[in-house]
Amino acid sequence: MTATSAQAQVCATERPDWSPLDGPVSALQELEYFGTSPLGIALIVLFLAHLVFANRLTLYLTLVTAAFAILAQTEMFWAPGHLLAQSYSEGCRGVPWATLPLIAALAIGAVLRQAYAWRRSM
Repeated sequence: MTATSAQAQVCATERPDWSPLDGPVSALQELEYFGTSPLGIALIVLFLAHLVFANRLTLYLTLVTAAFAILAQTEMFWAPGHLLAQSYSEGCRGVPWATLPLIAALAIGAVLRQAYAWRRSM
């Protein structure tokens, strides 16, 4: 198996709907993919649950999920031989420059909501 076919297999496994004819995935397309992935949906649902209930459990679940999401998005930078790095070099995975600020905003928003709830309860 050659390196080209191995990389193509990585993209076929990770992003089966992507084709090399589509061109490289942009940062906004990566944001869309994250928002519709199970991890992205879980993060959004937990954030919305925290906005409604504002207790420590929903805060911690939101922050842990955000940490996993950040880890998943940045894994290609600290593990260069990993499948994510190979898929990025092939073009079927986009840079996380639009996704990371969204994840950070959701985490910061959850912390600020909790701080507001704590302040109101005093």
